[in-house]
Amino acid sequence: MKKSRIISAILAGIIAVSSVISLAACNGNETPEASSNATTAPVTEAEKTDVNYVPNETKPAAAPGTFEQDQSRVNEYATKPDGDGSFVTEIASVKFVYPEYFAEGNSYVAIKNIVVDDLGFTSKADAYVDFEVLARGKNEDKVRVSYIGYDAEGNVTRRSQITVNLFGLNVGEISKENRMDFKRETVKIVFTEFTPISE
Repeated sequence: MKKSRIISAILAGIIAVSSVISLAACNGNETPEASSNATTAPVTEAEKTDVNYVPNETKPAAAPGTFEQDQSRVNEYATKPDGDGSFVTEIASVKFVYPEYFAEGNSYVAIKNIVVDDLGFTSKADAYVDFEVLARGKNEDKVRVSYIGYDAEGNVTRRSQITVNLFGLNVGEISKENRMDFKRETVKIVFTEFTPISE
């Protein structure tokens, strides 16, 4: 009885070892041409339309309609025709015009970066503005900034404001991604210190 168990165990071991050796031999007999043909087979039209088909791209395409302005160009000094000395920068075919800083009370902020995010399928585009804190008045936690959008004919397309939250920020720090929006036909946006909307 013990001998038959030992013999069965030995036979099972021999069968397992021979199976592993034969599998390794099969994989090793594949020619280089066969393996390269397997990876470079042409893609059929059926595969292209299949939902699981993913083209071989080395890097993802950039998100459409997203424009980012380098900080080194924001606040590039330009003199406007009326000579008021405002800063002007153009992002995504929209001119942004703004003064050197904005004040409310004893708090001051300055535009440091503007990112336009236009997804292309809505009536409005979004923009995100970063403001640097230049000064903070005692117990003052916000600075409001007004802006007006204009179309190519000079008509007002948007009149609104941004509230820059200063809570928890010190002088020299950045209040990031303050959202604003404007209509797609807008070609110029003028920022000013806060004035209540009367219309």
